[in-house]
Amino acid sequence: MSTIQSKRLRVKAALSDLTIWRAKPDKKPYSLNDGDGLSLLVEPNTSKGWRFRYTLNGRARGTFNFDIASNLVNLDVE
Repeated sequence: MSTIQSKRLRVKAALSDLTIWRAKPDKKPYSLNDGDGLSLLVEPNTSKGWRFRYTLNGRARGTFNFDIASNLVNLDVE
């Protein structure tokens, strides 16, 4: 009897609303990974924002920052 080994894909769940809501500031900025280049950046001054790192032809090319404050979205492209 032959054995077939299958590769299991590891799929990480996206950040939940509760996880984002409970993210508290620390002494240093930190990020919570949401997958595929998207992460939530939590700053020491209690602000939170999304960061998207993108690639082109397999090479890291840049970052989009979405800062969220008082229902206003500020888009910053690096």
